[in-house]
Amino acid sequence: MSQCKSGDVIPTRETFSNVDFALLSPDAALVTYEDDANFLSEGKEITLKAHVASVWVKRGSDWLLGLHAATSIPFAVTEEGKVRLLYPDTSQSKEVSK
Repeated sequence: MSQCKSGDVIPTRETFSNVDFALLSPDAALVTYEDDANFLSEGKEITLKAHVASVWVKRGSDWLLGLHAATSIPFAVTEEGKVRLLYPDTSQSKEVSK
């Protein structure tokens, strides 16, 4: 059993919705979706809502992730309605009002 250190971010729930696949060419595809997730950070629940886009490239019979972007990562909204970074080891880990 592993122990969590202060500042650890632990995922507790994640769901994907509005998933869309678009074939850009025979060897490239765009996947877009909304990511709704909850995390525990320093004992507090954090909600993350992001719009995500990924470009996948076919190499042989395998599809490989070529590019991945999300709008709100690493920001999240706390239960108190404040925006904070999910990665507390950065120099910008202070909460700010929405």
